[in-house]
Amino acid sequence: MVALLSVLLILLILLSILALLLAGLYAYVFRRPLAQHSGTLSGRGLQNPVEVIRDRWGVPHIYAHDLPDLLFAQGYTHAQDRLWQMEFQRRAASGRLAEIFGRIALDADRFTRTLGFRRTAKTEADALDGETRSLLAAYCQGVNVFMESHRGRLPAEFTLLGIKPEPWTPEDTIVWTKLMGWNLSANWEAELVRAQLVAHLGPYRAAELEPNYPQDNPTIAPPGLHALDASALLLEHYERAKEWLGPTGAPLGSNNWVLDGQKSATGKPLLANDPHLAVAMPGIWYENHLVAGDFAVTGVSLPGVPFVVIGHNERVGWGMTATLPDNQDLFVERFDPSNPTLYQFRGDWEAARIYREVIRIRSETAPLTLEVRETRHGPVISDVVKSPVPLALSWTGFSPQQSLRAALRLNAARTTGEARAALSGWGVPVMNFVFADVGGNVGYEMAGAVPVRACGQGLVPAPGWTGEYEWAGILPNVELLRLDNPPEHFIATANNRVVGDSYPHFLTIEWSPGYRARRIVEMLSVKRRLTLADCQQMQLDVTSILGQEIAPYFTALEPTGHWERIALRALRGWDYRLDTESVGGAIYELCLVHLLDLVFAQKLGPLGEPFLGAGVSPLSPVSGLMGRAVVRLVELLSQESSPWFADAATGRERTRDEVLAEALRRAVRTLRETVGDEPRRWQWGRLHQVQFVHPLGTLRLFRSVFSRGPYPLGGDSETVNQAGYRLRPPIGMVHVFASYRQVLDFAAWDRSVAVHTTGQSGQPGHPHYADQLAMWREGEYHPMLWSRARIEENAEARLRLEPRSFVANTVHQLETDGS
Repeated sequence: MVALLSVLLILLILLSILALLLAGLYAYVFRRPLAQHSGTLSGRGLQNPVEVIRDRWGVPHIYAHDLPDLLFAQGYTHAQDRLWQMEFQRRAASGRLAEIFGRIALDADRFTRTLGFRRTAKTEADALDGETRSLLAAYCQGVNVFMESHRGRLPAEFTLLGIKPEPWTPEDTIVWTKLMGWNLSANWEAELVRAQLVAHLGPYRAAELEPNYPQDNPTIAPPGLHALDASALLLEHYERAKEWLGPTGAPLGSNNWVLDGQKSATGKPLLANDPHLAVAMPGIWYENHLVAGDFAVTGVSLPGVPFVVIGHNERVGWGMTATLPDNQDLFVERFDPSNPTLYQFRGDWEAARIYREVIRIRSETAPLTLEVRETRHGPVISDVVKSPVPLALSWTGFSPQQSLRAALRLNAARTTGEARAALSGWGVPVMNFVFADVGGNVGYEMAGAVPVRACGQGLVPAPGWTGEYEWAGILPNVELLRLDNPPEHFIATANNRVVGDSYPHFLTIEWSPGYRARRIVEMLSVKRRLTLADCQQMQLDVTSILGQEIAPYFTALEPTGHWERIALRALRGWDYRLDTESVGGAIYELCLVHLLDLVFAQKLGPLGEPFLGAGVSPLSPVSGLMGRAVVRLVELLSQESSPWFADAATGRERTRDEVLAEALRRAVRTLRETVGDEPRRWQWGRLHQVQFVHPLGTLRLFRSVFSRGPYPLGGDSETVNQAGYRLRPPIGMVHVFASYRQVLDFAAWDRSVAVHTTGQSGQPGHPHYADQLAMWREGEYHPMLWSRARIEENAEARLRLEPRSFVANTVHQLETDGS
């Protein structure tokens, strides 16, 4: 007995030692790197002291003497809370992920290096105006001062991966904005898919897949004529494409609206915005409040980028959604078979620019050298998209832009007129800005670079050797859509069609279907005056306008079995809301994905997923075709018969009701297999979930430390509270959602509210790592504190940054941080 007790005692001691070691390791890796948010630190490059007050939601309110010191402090606070995210983003945009993750990231790096975001960023940095260059340098210095003083206390990801960050440069900031702009410019993938559909189906059959914009759904500008017949337009392009192409084998969304004083219960404007972006951990946005003299602005920024992207200053507030015009074109090039560096253009041979990109791969001694050719049309992307013909890509974002300068001017605007003028320099992505000022004015501006084509609309790849399809320039700002104080007393955008057919310039045919915009307009029109709380509820709305159009086709069916009878009973009682508890909503969504599979995907083979909106590049999960298949499906359902209803395996013709009944049977089978035989458990939230996955959270060992979820989530791709998922059975995780919600009250800034998805800190050991997640899931908001009095009431930490020489700064910070 004594011997047994001794063994148990030794075992207990060993376990205690192991527990202490693990606790110490956790503290060293995850707790030790947490940045100091209180006390006094010094910063090389500061001219005057800066005060940083963090409120109880972790939002820094930065008070500086002038703009350079303010931007220095913004860079410093970004690095304090999100340094790993900034590192990951610049590596993703520069094509340097394989250096830290190995071959698993090589495809993404090859694609990014081919596109040359880093090359473009260098050109754009060199072209910055003096003021913007100076302020960006101050921001970079703030980032670098933090990194220099924390070489031994970097965030956990650096320790686990065994890497050190390089100094932050202006190119690092700009390259991330390029990747953001790219992900909101998705037409090239649609061109590629269309070209493949032509080869697979023939031009006439491929053209049948193109829907018209739903006539009941709104445009941003007043409607003009009836919508163009998109199929006829595309058929013309397909016929031309077939002649010279030969046989061939995201995006995302957002909502915003602004009400003037006559529509608002306060008598002053209200402005709401919720950008829909990819799910990320940490979240893509960082809230901050910046004050320097007369310059004062609050809202969200992008870690790694100065200024405020969405928010308000003392007199003007704004929000944005992606316009998604066609600002990309693919060109088929003719290279000299004997010299692949020469390509044909208008009868002559021109030399392609050659870039040799060296990609280092973790755990491999020899780097990969990638040779990239670039023609007058852009980089040749054929190798990375596996095209059998040489394809060069044109994109307006490859030219130097002035978007950072535009952001600075927008942050400082005093009226809606100044806000409009500020946006004249905006490049990519092309955005729908809504704004208002405290004087009661409201407005809309489409801002960004849209190409003018000499010939055609860029719907499919064009011959690059003829010179007929060149870009003739950029559409002048004065010819882009703008609205001021409309008679409806509100403006709403949701990636829907911007203009009617009377607009003289071609923008795109790939608008979002407009169901979100239609629901927003419905809700704005119900009440004579709306409150801030009304706008919050609108952002959380999960009513399915698309479901109202599709579900009745199913409810008209006669059940053929016991389980189908139960499903139809639930569907007939559905209120068209996609709440997480909704049984009818789950049945509808599964019927929809199986119907899309039966009507389109099974007939298109490997092109089925791209046609339903899956991305074809490693940089984005979705493409510009996202949402178009459901619109075409609604059009086909108005017919009792169609060749698209036929059985893909046998070719047997089927009526509409036969294919609907088969989709219902498959939906019920999916529910029984995944949820079980208790219909009350067939809830939408059991199928439709979101998981916040950190890059290191994909490893089982670190999953619970870095990642969060999964959590049930309501809505779908076409609800105002968007939660898009892969439109193929089985239903996967949500990939796009409301990444930030904001409602501005121009009658009293302190009443404005916001929330983003995770938390302010990017470090998993910090209390603000995921503290906003529960608020976001429950539809709650926190106040956007503006007045100094309200900030002081909610202050959690106070940090003072003081000027100091480089040597003293390093010593002082190390001493202070180590205390």
